Amino acid sequence: LHKVHNRLADIECFVLDNSLRESTVGQVRGHTVEDKKKIFEAVKSVGFEYVIVAAFNNTQRVEDAFLPDLREQLRERGEDFSKFFAFSEVADKFEDGRFVFGEDNIPVALKKMKDFFVPNVVLEIDLLRGR
Repeated sequence: LHKVHNRLADIECFVLDNSLRESTVGQVRGHTVEDKKKIFEAVKSVGFEYVIVAAFNNTQRVEDAFLPDLREQLRERGEDFSKFFAFSEVADKFEDGRFVFGEDNIPVALKKMKDFFVPNVVLEIDLLRGR
């Protein structure tokens, strides 16, 4: 037990805050840009460094309006997006029981991450997709 405890004590870890992610299960209404700004400031005020700022997909979401505003606000403060993350499916296309990858099949979320300068991804994999 002491070996495990000592090993865990030496592991460097970080907290990845997920407060900005829109929870769509059972939602009557979603966040607004102003809501996200307030949530972001609350997250920063308690010292979280690593933040999930979006869960992109092929529809227009509040993140599409929020992130350009946030980028401008942070630029004025001399900060950047280097510790921000977004969720993306590992693949958007599924054929014959397999994910489809390649240059012509880059997930929409990864494309949006590039467009919005979000450098870090949390890849979601639906293991039972297609069943």
